[in-house]
Amino acid sequence: MHLSARSWIAAVVLSLLAGCSDSPQEKFETYKAKAAQGDRFAQYELGFCYDEGIGVNQDLAQAVNWYRKAADQGHAPAQHSLANFYYFGVVVAKDPVQAISWYRKAAEQGHALAQYNLGVCYFNGIGVEKNQVQAVSWYRKAAEQGLAMAQYNLGICYWDGNGIAWDNTQSGFWTRKAAAQGYAKAQFTSPILYANEGTPTLPANPTPNQRGYFEYAKAKFNPNAKARSAVEQGHALDQLNKGLCFDVNQGVEKDFVQAVSWYRKGANQGDAQAQVNLGACYYNGIGVARDNAIAVMWWRKAADQGHPTAQFNLGACYANGVGVEQDFAQAVIWYRKLAEQGHAPAQYNLGIMYENGNGVSKDDAEAYAWFKLSWTCDDRQLRDIRQLRDDIENRLTPEQKDLANKRFTELLNAIEPKIAAKKAGK
Repeated sequence: MHLSARSWIAAVVLSLLAGCSDSPQEKFETYKAKAAQGDRFAQYELGFCYDEGIGVNQDLAQAVNWYRKAADQGHAPAQHSLANFYYFGVVVAKDPVQAISWYRKAAEQGHALAQYNLGVCYFNGIGVEKNQVQAVSWYRKAAEQGLAMAQYNLGICYWDGNGIAWDNTQSGFWTRKAAAQGYAKAQFTSPILYANEGTPTLPANPTPNQRGYFEYAKAKFNPNAKARSAVEQGHALDQLNKGLCFDVNQGVEKDFVQAVSWYRKGANQGDAQAQVNLGACYYNGIGVARDNAIAVMWWRKAADQGHPTAQFNLGACYANGVGVEQDFAQAVIWYRKLAEQGHAPAQYNLGIMYENGNGVSKDDAEAYAWFKLSWTCDDRQLRDIRQLRDDIENRLTPEQKDLANKRFTELLNAIEPKIAAKKAGK
């Protein structure tokens, strides 16, 4: 089964189709009409509908067609999605050079996932001459925007001295940031690498996997309570990481069926990240038959534990009627939980709900406040927020605009301390 081009490197982040009509089919028709008029935002969303089979039968050739139209107009998320198709050779011929070209276009516009993927390509010499210095540069750009995967990779580059001078302090700083966001590999690695408050003793000329397992053994029996707190969470963490090894080809041959098996073991013991990953496997049909209802079931379990990715995905499922009966009111509940914690994509989606009156009373002033807040939280994957914010601003009367700005200030004052804590890695 096809892994969505929008989220190939992440666990899964569903589309920001927060609801512009009463059904997926109507959404599709709305985007189709606007896309035919040259609207790049609609072209991208239409491509995603074809990509995921939302409101229409899945058609990857049409997805590529509409992603390309939006990409040619400079739409960064579309450029990133198109790059993924070339990277994997899905529908189009596999072409790493074309992938690099589109990743770069999106990355230069500040698209965090494109920056990360461009870094991966430079690090491994895929479609471009291998250059770890460039890899570190792109990882840093994405890491500074808060992308956990990039923070983790940057931390590992500091630890291994790849593309940058070895720096244990910086390595710890970045991997702990990723771990604080629930990124499983970082939660596993951070206490391993820094269990002894200094440079661990390594075997002579260790391979990366030898280093990792050697340090894991040391950390597991280290009396340092902080090291044990993450490593000794029980077998669920071990199972999650075994799943990750099979998923990302670390030390074992890639085997998605085995990955699903290990994710399930951890998920059944209540590990939220394992539940998110297992849900992603069901959503994408990776290692298991695609089943959106089961994906929702696992995401709900993780969402109830406060896992942000699961909460966002659950909101998107309710908004789009994916794996669950469409319920805008439930979507609003889950988006709001995250939005009030400073989560920019959830703030954006909540703004869309208010703009369209889905699950809440239609309120342009409230929508504007949430769009403006999302822009302020500065998730650079959502640069198109600016146009949506400005479009609504132009519709507001002076009185409505004054009310909207007061509401924005009220929201910002409530959320700003949480944003500051998140940026500080607390």
